[in-house]
Amino acid sequence: MSIESPRYTIIQRDNKFEIRDYEEYIVAEVDVEADYSDALNTGFRMLAGHIFGSNSARTIIAITSYNVCNFYLIYLAHNQII
Repeated sequence: MSIESPRYTIIQRDNKFEIRDYEEYIVAEVDVEADYSDALNTGFRMLAGHIFGSNSARTIIAITSYNVCNFYLIYLAHNQII
């Protein structure tokens, strides 16, 4: 199984980094007014619910590598691993 990633063109490459130009893509985000831990927890649940079908179309949204990476970073930050 492959995981979809946003398409991009590499503008410049160095040994330590790449500068990329990404094609347009949809971003879902939420604003939560709470302390850091509660905001991460609430925001994560809201976005995960949206991705897994709690949206106006009642459809599951494809998980891309970008989603997976961001969810993992939020998990790590929430659990104070990073």
